[in-house]
Amino acid sequence: MTRETFFERALKSDLEERQISAIISHDDRAFGRIDEGVTPWTIAVTDGNRDLGRIIGFEGAGAVINGMHGLKPDAAALRGCEMTVYRMSDELVASKFDAAIFSAFERWLLKRGWRGNIVKRLKFTDAAMVVPIRTFWIKNGFELIPGEDGQWEEHVVKRWR
Repeated sequence: MTRETFFERALKSDLEERQISAIISHDDRAFGRIDEGVTPWTIAVTDGNRDLGRIIGFEGAGAVINGMHGLKPDAAALRGCEMTVYRMSDELVASKFDAAIFSAFERWLLKRGWRGNIVKRLKFTDAAMVVPIRTFWIKNGFELIPGEDGQWEEHVVKRWR
């Protein structure tokens, strides 16, 4: 597995200033290259002492990614980058670092020449979080795909061609 730091920024609070880093672990031989199956990837967000966030997903052929997560088919998506877990600390959300880290991840993908669909299946365990979660993804340029019973799950997608 290859580890790359793609985000580093100081987070200032009343008491201290800490360096926040986001590090992606991925198989450089498979990410963006395999046509059969998928390759896992993980992003760890840390201040050097604590785990502040985690993004975990899979990358692979678009049809494989959409099919394995029950998402709406998209024949034009040659590649898919799916986020199974997207968790950030309350501190990162309040400081808008969650959106900055996600934007840095998108830049990391673009620098690699990656094109396809970035997708996140929306699963809600707290009804109070439905609107804030949907709003976060839409503000970050994603399209909301409502679920269709027996067809696909509710999810968001950003298409890069």
